[in-house]
Amino acid sequence: MADYTSIAAVRLLEGMSDATAFPDAAVTAAIDEAEALIDEATGTSWVYKSYSVTVSGNGSDRIALIQDDGSRIPYPQTVSSCTISGTAVSDVSGWVVFPNGVVWSDTDAFAFKEPGRNVVIAGTAGKTSAAPDAIARIAGMWTRQMLLDAISRVEGRALSITNDYGNVRLSQPGRRYPTGVPAIDAVLERHRQTGVTVG
Repeated sequence: MADYTSIAAVRLLEGMSDATAFPDAAVTAAIDEAEALIDEATGTSWVYKSYSVTVSGNGSDRIALIQDDGSRIPYPQTVSSCTISGTAVSDVSGWVVFPNGVVWSDTDAFAFKEPGRNVVIAGTAGKTSAAPDAIARIAGMWTRQMLLDAISRVEGRALSITNDYGNVRLSQPGRRYPTGVPAIDAVLERHRQTGVTVG
C-alpha cells in the first residue's frame, strides 16, 4: 500500500539503512502490515481508498454501505458506480454520500430483489485525503519495530528481560493497545473513530 509512509522514510529511521539486513521487499511487507493495523485499530483509512460493497436493496432512495462483517464503510467520499440487480446505473454524479456510510440516490430507488444482495456500489472512502503527520510517523515507527523484532534475540512472548539495568518489564500488545509500543498505541487511541454519525 505505502499510503502512510515509504521505504525511503523508513530508511531514515535509526538502524534501518542496512538494505542487506532489511531488503526493500521486507520493508514493503512491513509497511503494508503496519498500515493495515492502523486502519483496523482506528476504524478508518487515513487516505482515500477504493471500496466495493454488495448490499440488499430496500426500495428506498437511501442505502447503507454495509461491509461483509456488518460494519458500515466509514467516511465514504465518492460513489463511482452502481449496479442494481445486474443493471448499471447510468449516472451517479448527483448522488450524495454521508460520513456515516449512507448513500442517497437522486435518480433511482435501490430496488429489492430476491434473494437480496443485488446492489453493488463502488467508490472511495477515508477520513482524509492525506495521512496526518502523527499517522505517517507511527506507520514508520511500527514498520521499524516489526523489522527489528524479526531479527531480535528476545523471544516475542517474553514478559521481561534481565540486563545491565536489572529486570526490565517488556510492554505487551493487547486488545486495546495492539502494538505494545506505548508511543504508537497512544496515537492509535487518539485517532480511534467510534460511532461515526451525521449532524
